[in-house]
Order: sequence, then structure tokens, then C-alpha cells
Amino acid sequence: LVQTVRLELRVLRERGVPHVEDSTNDSDAYSRNRVRHTVVPALRELNPAFEKSVGRMTELLRRDEDCLDALAEDFIARHFDAESLPARELLSLHEAVSSRVVRKLLPRGASGEQIEAVLTLCRGTERGFADLVISDTVQKFYDNSYASVVSRFVEEEKMDLDELKALIAQIENGQK
Repeated sequence: LVQTVRLELRVLRERGVPHVEDSTNDSDAYSRNRVRHTVVPALRELNPAFEKSVGRMTELLRRDEDCLDALAEDFIARHFDAESLPARELLSLHEAVSSRVVRKLLPRGASGEQIEAVLTLCRGTERGFADLVISDTVQKFYDNSYASVVSRFVEEEKMDLDELKALIAQIENGQK
């Protein structure tokens, strides 16, 4: 990437396209600049092919991410019925895939701890539950045989806390 940017800048310069330098680029007050000015040159000194190696590693990681993402999407397509996933099958996946499955089903912004809480619940031997509040969405996961998901947008549904508790109780009692 660094080599590509340098090549692009050279081509642009040769074609007379004006270039504007960010005035903060020279200041070590910013960590990105300290890395660029200190860490990268030290790594380049240790390994002259450092940037090429990082580029190669980045490409391999991108490919791995694409593959794992596709495996998670395939699992969801085959097993998610809009409410639940079979926990046993979820746990049979490699952790890199199972965590992506859960991440994709949780609202955007779910933390690693919340994803792990769902997987831990699925690994359990007894019935249990985990309430996860992410933004204005309440997610409830329960039971170690099925990781069930109940999403209600509190704002959209105008649910108050008592209504939400009643809904959760109905779900726990198998009434919904």
C-alpha cells in the first residue's frame, strides 16, 4: 500500500497535479506520525522488505477474512430461522466462524465481550439466559440447545420496561 501510494504520488507529480501536504504530517504530537517517523524506519532497518512483507500479510488476512465471513454467512443461511440457531451446530464451528455468526446476528456495535457471552451461554449445560442491550435493541439469548434471539426495538415499539419484562417472561415460559 505504501509503495502504491508513493507510485501514485509520483505519477500525479509527473502530470502536474498539485499536491497538498497535511500540516500535521511532520509533527510527532500524533501517534500516527511517531509510528511513521520512528517505528517504520526501525522496522525497515531490521527488514528491508518490511513494507512488502506487511503488504503480503495484509492481503492474506483480507483473504482469510473473506473466507471466514463467507462461512459465517453460509451457516446463517442454512441454520438461522429468524429466531434461533442450533447451539450444538454453532459450537461445532471453528471459533473464528462461530464468533462471526453471532456478531452478524447482533446489532452493529456489539462488543467482543457480548459475543463471548452468547457463545459461553451456548456452551453451558443448563438452561440460562443473557440479556444484551446494544444501542436501543434488546437481545435475549437463552438455552444451551438453541441460542434464541429476541429483538425488539424499544424506541420503535414504544415498549416500556414493564412490557419488556413481560415479553421476556413469556419467552422464558415458552409462550412466545
